[in-house]
Amino acid sequence: MTDTESGEASEPVKDQGTTIEPLITKAGGLGDTKEAMEHLRGADENGQDAGISSYQNNSFLAIYAEDDVTKKDTALNVTLSFEARIRQGAL
Repeated sequence: MTDTESGEASEPVKDQGTTIEPLITKAGGLGDTKEAMEHLRGADENGQDAGISSYQNNSFLAIYAEDDVTKKDTALNVTLSFEARIRQGAL
């Protein structure tokens, strides 16, 4: 009987320290690791204790939770913010 048949998870793969996890999504989003997201979008603009990560002048927000298997912070909520600019006299 294999580990998956018995319901037991196998040991997580050890991080090599020099590679970054590949993105699950093309532009960085749900399920991607914080490390991969920061590689793509730059450093987190909020402090470590903020509870929410901010990138690109608060236009991309992410909430992470530790994945049970990989033990890495993985995005479970992503919010994109857009700003509309109306030209004067356009209405």
